Amino acid sequence: MHSTTIDLSPTVDVCTSPEVAGLQGDVFVRPQWAEIESRQPMAYHVVLDMTGSMGWDFDGYGTVRGEDYQCESPDNPNPRNLPYNDQCQGDPDSGWKVVEERRSYVVKQALLGLVDDMQENAIMRFVAYASSIGANNARPYPTDGMTGDRATLEQAIRDAADWGQSAYTTGDGNSGAQAMQLTGQLLEQAPDRAPDGSVYKECGDLHYRWSGQCVS
Repeated sequence: MHSTTIDLSPTVDVCTSPEVAGLQGDVFVRPQWAEIESRQPMAYHVVLDMTGSMGWDFDGYGTVRGEDYQCESPDNPNPRNLPYNDQCQGDPDSGWKVVEERRSYVVKQALLGLVDDMQENAIMRFVAYASSIGANNARPYPTDGMTGDRATLEQAIRDAADWGQSAYTTGDGNSGAQAMQLTGQLLEQAPDRAPDGSVYKECGDLHYRWSGQCVS
């Protein structure tokens, strides 16, 4: 009589999935039952430099009567090897010919992204400054107070220091001190429903004394 032994122990087949064979690094799994931590809404106060130098590109290049120059400083990086022109007065006199490369364009696009990423119930307001903007060389946008409405904020960004040629035309000198004073006044008036957060975008006199580059 022959006996047969049956092995009932479990077996494991090793199979490498082609979809994850090259996966490296840490992997985090968010189960469906995990509690998602919500961010506390903020009241954002954005101080925005709209002076003439914001019309140049980030190397300090500007365009004067169809000719390209290094407008900001002879010590700036100069990859295009453009001649320095100490007569540049800033946009609209010498705004860089490629609008999408102007500092004002890049900053406003970044702010549009910030608005798009705002958490629910967050509110925001901008203070744009340059000499001759408003009665005190600075003006809040929207003019009627803080808001969380994205469409209103997006339009406020485009309107900020609009010099009539385009939403990315800037002009006149630095009035950062007046902008900070106005921002302080607006902070005192801000609603208490959310903590305050400030964003300062500047490219004026300070950058000459610091590093020759735009600071923010």
